[in-house]
Amino acid sequence: MKFSDAKREILAALREHRYQHEARAAQSQKNLLATGAISVDQAIGLVEATRGNQATSSPHHADASVLVWVFRPVGWYVKFYLVDGAWFISFHQAEP
Repeated sequence: MKFSDAKREILAALREHRYQHEARAAQSQKNLLATGAISVDQAIGLVEATRGNQATSSPHHADASVLVWVFRPVGWYVKFYLVDGAWFISFHQAEP
């Protein structure tokens, strides 16, 4: 999957509320979308601002057929994969 496809799909998932969040120990700090600290509209704006040179992908550690994407719009870190909608792993401000 190319960046443009992943971006289009993650934006559609956000707009259509077809997303979930992976549970994690540091959820309150690492997934601000899950906690409601940022809104879906803010999340959409950050994803829309992401350019191809601000994104990478790699196989998921548990299933190599699934691509995990990391988008790094200025000042942010967004990690997700697309399986039956979107699954967010992280959505937080970038750490210095």
